[in-house]
Amino acid sequence: MKKLMIILMCMMSMTVFAQDKPPVQVATTMIQNQNAKFQLFPTQNIFVFLKLNTATGEITIVQYGMSRDERVEVKLDSEVYPLVQPEEEQPGRFFLYPTTNIYNFIMLDQIDGRVWQVQWDTKPDNRIIFKIGKAGN
Repeated sequence: MKKLMIILMCMMSMTVFAQDKPPVQVATTMIQNQNAKFQLFPTQNIFVFLKLNTATGEITIVQYGMSRDERVEVKLDSEVYPLVQPEEEQPGRFFLYPTTNIYNFIMLDQIDGRVWQVQWDTKPDNRIIFKIGKAGN
């Protein structure tokens, strides 16, 4: 019985020490419907999601909070659109992949393989989408 108590106390102390770091929101998404036109992707900022139009590649920043001023939805970068012609739009075409940088994702066109670096920020001047690869690709 004493051994069991010692083992339980050791396990409890390990649990306490294992919780030194606050939980981090994992920047991944579950595909619930492959034909969904929109998907939300969490960022490492607990108040910010990226909303992706999976047919066009358009991204908006969705920020929530307690006050009205904190709750906003804004386009990430309107200068790069359109990425595809209207007849090429297809739900599930675009997907976001998180990187180890809190502000960057990689967006993949799952049909033709083009990729973009997506940089979001709460400050408008720091939001941009860069095409990765050759200009003709």
